[in-house]
Order: sequence, then C-alpha cells, then structure tokens
Amino acid sequence: MMCGLALGYIFLVTMLIQAEKPKRGKMSEHHDTPKAHEAHAIQEVHAKGPHDPKEINPKMSSDIAYWSKEFGVTGDKLHEAIRAHGTHVDKIRAALHKAG
Repeated sequence: MMCGLALGYIFLVTMLIQAEKPKRGKMSEHHDTPKAHEAHAIQEVHAKGPHDPKEINPKMSSDIAYWSKEFGVTGDKLHEAIRAHGTHVDKIRAALHKAG
C-alpha cells in the first residue's frame, strides 16, 4: 500500500512541475521565433512598368495587372495565354492578337 501512495505522490509532483513550465508555441527547427506567414504571390508595385519588359512573371500580381491592362484582357485570360504559349511577351501578344 505504501508503494502505491509513493507512486501517486510522484505522479502528482510531476504534474505540478509540468503545469508551472511556460507554454511555448511550435518553433522552427532553426529559430527561437515562430516562422512568419509568407504570401502566395509577390506583392510589388511597379509604377513605371513591368518587372521585365520581355517576360511576364505569372506569380507577380503587379505583372499580371500591368500586362492585363496593356493587352486589354482579364487576368484569367492572360493566365490561360501564359499556360498555352509561355511567358515571353511577344508570344503572348501574338496569341492574344490572333484570338481577339
């Protein structure tokens, strides 16, 4: 009977110690601070034009906005053309000119 009480006491003390430890969020393997959330698309504003005048970067919302306006199409239509013809501006221009 004494052994059971001792085990119960050890369990109780262990639980109290665990309860007093400060709680921390899940940490990165290499850092002491949590990782920041990264955006899915690069959000950059190019007031003077596209990031690259010869290529369209479909991951940059500013490129999609610029070239959609330049070609007079929606962002979805531009993405379709990029999937079909690649990212080179001249190829996209020719494909959209044929289609439109």
